[in-house]
Amino acid sequence: MVLLVFLFSRLAFAAEPSKDPANADVESVVATGFSTDLYAGVNITNYSGSNLDGGVHFAGGVKEFYFVHQHVGFFLGLDYSIRAMSLTTSEGTSWLDIPFGIAFRYKGWTAGENSLGLGAFYSLPLTSRYADAYDLQGGVGIVLYAATYFKISPGFDFGIFADIKYSFFSPITQADYVKFLTTSFGIVARFGH
Repeated sequence: MVLLVFLFSRLAFAAEPSKDPANADVESVVATGFSTDLYAGVNITNYSGSNLDGGVHFAGGVKEFYFVHQHVGFFLGLDYSIRAMSLTTSEGTSWLDIPFGIAFRYKGWTAGENSLGLGAFYSLPLTSRYADAYDLQGGVGIVLYAATYFKISPGFDFGIFADIKYSFFSPITQADYVKFLTTSFGIVARFGH
């Protein structure tokens, strides 16, 4: 519910971008206010401390950014991912992650703009059991999110993203020593400044 309020509040409270006539091509970098990333791609999950095999599956989601300064802001998101989790086959389990943290925005060596987010995430399994033998549980971890955007039109950019999530919790109740590392990458569309 908090995420929905956050997403829709951008319509009511969006700040006008700062205009610098001497450098009009960096208008989106100097703007404060809201922007939204909508992304889809694949994730690769690896497990430590167990004989669980990782693999490749779908990842996607939305992140809402609020920049209080031209280069610094905050983000809150909602990610859906299927994490490969298998002892013998390439099965996956569905998870809902809620990432949040501090965001940085800057011009890079490319013609586009870059965002970097560093924070934490809370992960919830969308099923309670795996392979009718293991109970799944949620928990917290750390997340690093990076994206590069190329301007398509005013208020719309397109690019690529990558994120890395490391769990401080075991996704399996019966094995507290199991941790996972998930790397996701794909395409991203950004709306707003």
